[in-house]
Amino acid sequence: MTQVESRSNYRRLFKEFLRQSYINGLHPFIYPTPVRYAKALWLVLMAAIVVWTHVVIVNLTLEYLDQPTEIHMAPDLVHVANSPFPAVGVCTANKISQRLLRSYAVKL
Repeated sequence: MTQVESRSNYRRLFKEFLRQSYINGLHPFIYPTPVRYAKALWLVLMAAIVVWTHVVIVNLTLEYLDQPTEIHMAPDLVHVANSPFPAVGVCTANKISQRLLRSYAVKL
């Protein structure tokens, strides 16, 4: 296989990859465009977005490692009504059925 044939095969495989890929932003590289440098500008924009995303992720990771979150519970239990103002209350997402609650109360 000559170098020209292998290059042609690589180009064909790359276009097939772009055509079948679910990665957003790669499809414009397949189709022809009337704008002269549209594909180059699109590639620069995509690369800038990827680099910026990595910078944000690294900065957030470093910030988390510098200031880790600490969670602890007090040993004494306090009723919600007696807790100070910025207290946290946890409510379940499951609604309580009045009919089932009454039937349970009758059983008790």
